[in-house]
Amino acid sequence: MLSSLRSRLTLSFALVFMGLGIALWLAATLLLRAQAERETETLLQNATAQLSQEWKEPKDALEELREDGRFSRVAVTVFGAQGKVLGTNRRNVVPWPRKPDTNDGWRVRVAQVGEFTLVLGVDWSETELQLRRQAQLLAALSLVLSVLASILARLVIGRTLRPIGALAAQANEADEGDREVLLSPTSQDAEVRQLVTTLNALLVRQRESARSREEFAAAASHELRTPLTVLLGTIEVTLSRPRATSEYQEALGHLQVEVKRMARLTESLLLLSRLGESDLEKSLETVNLTAVCEEALMSLLPLREERRLTIELELSPQVEIESSYTALAVLVRNLLDNAHRYAPPGTTIQVTLQHAPTELTIINVAEPMGSGISTQSRGAGLGLTLCHRIAKAYGWVLEIHRQDQSFQAKVRW
Repeated sequence: MLSSLRSRLTLSFALVFMGLGIALWLAATLLLRAQAERETETLLQNATAQLSQEWKEPKDALEELREDGRFSRVAVTVFGAQGKVLGTNRRNVVPWPRKPDTNDGWRVRVAQVGEFTLVLGVDWSETELQLRRQAQLLAALSLVLSVLASILARLVIGRTLRPIGALAAQANEADEGDREVLLSPTSQDAEVRQLVTTLNALLVRQRESARSREEFAAAASHELRTPLTVLLGTIEVTLSRPRATSEYQEALGHLQVEVKRMARLTESLLLLSRLGESDLEKSLETVNLTAVCEEALMSLLPLREERRLTIELELSPQVEIESSYTALAVLVRNLLDNAHRYAPPGTTIQVTLQHAPTELTIINVAEPMGSGISTQSRGAGLGLTLCHRIAKAYGWVLEIHRQDQSFQAKVRW
């Protein structure tokens, strides 16, 4: 198989030109043959008409016909009443009598003038030979034109595809470590510019994806390091000397909290690794968003009591959406967890869930967040990074504003 686009296009054009050449050759050959048939029939008609209108004695009539250059190809034989040959105008005459289906190369016409029978004929073998020569000439001309057209097509195709080769050269010369590299248009053609725009958009998306992976790796490393450090420190302190049973139980309680935290982090990491996969839509189900919010708030009750936080809750009942339960639960819990951790002790967190449109708002305002003060956050930790990735994967709208000890999040479905 031909691997070059230029070669495949050239071959395609060559086949098209060859097909057109064959079609034109066949049409021209048939047209010339039909024209020769008409001319021969007309010649026989004219010769018959002249002999019939100006008929004299056979000898004189044949002599006049012989002298008329228009009828030099017409062979005439005159038969008398008894079928006797009375004269001919040339040596090569139509074989007579003949059967109706005789195919000996003659085009024949018979006319009756008085008591005489005129047999007129044209030897078609000469015309057939001429038609064959014309067909051969047309075939050779068609072949030459097809070859020339194919060569011209290859040159034009090569010139057309040259900007693509230049783009490939740009890509090969680009530094692998340069993430800001973009391709430049190598032609003013709209198709080439569109291709460059599409490729540059792909490069930008790949760049953002790589940056997102790096941020995620850094956040995951930071988030996992904290519980591991706590676990190791608690174990070392606990084993540093003999302790009472109550102290061991207290240490195990701290270890249990950190292990649960690591379990949630591991679940988040697994969910992040699955986001964007083609089977994401297969996990969709009808989820009660109201129940998810209530479960997340219940799981954060110990943290809320520890920080002496109060909740102003306004949840519409039975708000349902199509989603993955795991992804939705992780999103809601992470947003509420951030609101709890950023809230100063003794403050209030407002949680509002409304229907039509479906929107969840979580607000903890420790101090006024004016439009000129608040900034939209992409999330420095794994939790908020995961929230943004989940929202993007499922097509939800997520807005997070965070400043000092103030936190505000809004999700629209």
